[in-house]
Amino acid sequence: MALQPVQVVIGQLRKCNFAVEDLKWGLSTDDFYAFIQATFGDNTNNAIGIARIAITMDRMREIDFIYPSASYHYVIAVCEKDLPSAGDGTFFIALFAGVPVIATFAVIALTFVVLAGLITYSKVVIKQLSTSSSMSSGISALTHSLFRLYTIAFGQDGVAFSRSTPRSLYGLYIVWFFMVTVVGAVIYSLLPSYLTVSTAQLPFTDLQSFQRSGYDLVGPPLAFKILNESSDPVKQTLANEIQVIPLSEEKFYDCAERNEPLHGKYLQKTAFVNVAGFSHFSPRCQTSVIAVSHLAHIFIATFFTTKRSHLRDNFTREYLVLQEHGLVQHLDTLQYFNNIRKAGFTFQQAQRCQTNAFVSTSTVSRKSIGWRTLAFGFWFCAASAGVSVYVLVIERMVYSLRNS
Repeated sequence: MALQPVQVVIGQLRKCNFAVEDLKWGLSTDDFYAFIQATFGDNTNNAIGIARIAITMDRMREIDFIYPSASYHYVIAVCEKDLPSAGDGTFFIALFAGVPVIATFAVIALTFVVLAGLITYSKVVIKQLSTSSSMSSGISALTHSLFRLYTIAFGQDGVAFSRSTPRSLYGLYIVWFFMVTVVGAVIYSLLPSYLTVSTAQLPFTDLQSFQRSGYDLVGPPLAFKILNESSDPVKQTLANEIQVIPLSEEKFYDCAERNEPLHGKYLQKTAFVNVAGFSHFSPRCQTSVIAVSHLAHIFIATFFTTKRSHLRDNFTREYLVLQEHGLVQHLDTLQYFNNIRKAGFTFQQAQRCQTNAFVSTSTVSRKSIGWRTLAFGFWFCAASAGVSVYVLVIERMVYSLRNS
């Protein structure tokens, strides 16, 4: 099963000049510090916390730092303004987004087969059994109560409830399909409120979804050469998708504003490919690195955002949720203060600065991880059971009112 990307978490960092914990990658400490200084300069708008997290449907597969050691490690980046907002899309688009088509129809078909079996058993088998059997009587009463529908008649003397049963088994299928679909749609539409906004904003998570996303992929000649010469078919496919840009236009590639004339050469939605940790992490760049942290068969979601970004609180919440569930145990973080270069800050001073706990500016939900991994089939079955119990309770209430 392919890895399902979650997202990288941008944490809210305390006022510590610079701190590195559990440095476990190829560069030395001094090289790392020099790299941070060269990358961010004396910018005042960035406070960064970076992690790379990938979780399968059943267990977490990988947690490590985003930066490469010495090898060419590429990312795909998109501008933050190209990301859809959390509320974009219609109700049914949000409902069925990310739901495998084959699995969905398989669950629906299996559910209706079970319903048909229950109806057949209640109408054919149970009637042939002895009526003295309490179990048979109970099953018969249960199935009849589940599959009967109620109509409401408004009259001068009040409201009257009447019970009816579909004459056709096909009619029963249609009615139950719409009932369960509506209930399931309502429940499934509530799921985004339990997830971070970033989950819904991933424009692509693997090669197939990238090819369907409509993004125009651009990159420098070196990226095209390395990807094209790789033995990995995924990297070769991405090399074929790249529109190579000249070195003279690399300013736009680094992160130009949307109003620059050069942008007219590409589609409205543009993705960039480059070595991780360099061109995209510029202080003047308003870019979120997203969706692919290294171009191989395993795709991992990656986010990078600025301190003032409206997405930042969501990343903070997600980090805390992952931490509460024990999924983040060895998270490498870095913090950059606005006057680090002017103050002549040294790494020895940074070592004495302890990283404090992350502080959330939004409500932390413990449901974030558990609800994310639930399949649509589970919700379909849960909705069916919920509707069944609801109909059974209504029948008992009406029966009590009639006999009172």
